[in-house]
Amino acid sequence: MKILSRNRMAAGKFLALDLIEYEDNKGIVRKWESVSRTGCGGAVVIICRLVPSDEVVLVKQFRPPAGNIMLEFPAGLVEEKEDPAVAAVRELEEETGFRGKVKKILPPSYSSPGLTSEQVFWATMEAENTPENERHTNFDESEDIETVTVKRAELFAYLEKAMKEGMLIDSKLFAYAAGLSD
Repeated sequence: MKILSRNRMAAGKFLALDLIEYEDNKGIVRKWESVSRTGCGGAVVIICRLVPSDEVVLVKQFRPPAGNIMLEFPAGLVEEKEDPAVAAVRELEEETGFRGKVKKILPPSYSSPGLTSEQVFWATMEAENTPENERHTNFDESEDIETVTVKRAELFAYLEKAMKEGMLIDSKLFAYAAGLSD
């Protein structure tokens, strides 16, 4: 299997729509539509554990493609040639006000490879519990984010309750919670 061509069909400030022509393992030429990130070095998703409370930091924000408020891990774009660890520290503080320390950056992975070529770096971090009035966020102009902290042992039940109340849940968060509950 191999890529034969990649043609840009449309592009915006952060995303592009590409038409990929490839040859499959039977020698058949096929076409595939794909979204790619532009002007950045991928994304970072942050799993931040608060100490000593053993809570995980989550965010609620409206996601236009889903048409609803989504519950997810803090995340953001990695600037071109930026170290993902630096992006993780920046994004955690910007979105939640927590100042965390990076424990580990996982190699890049792909959260939706049938749709996008976006590389995602997973950052595990720790931060101290900080009262809300002592945290300072720095949202981008279009962001309206609410920070939520949940005990890790109660995360799966919290997500189930949030779904029943109409909240949408990011699949990465569900996968993490399922792993904790097994």
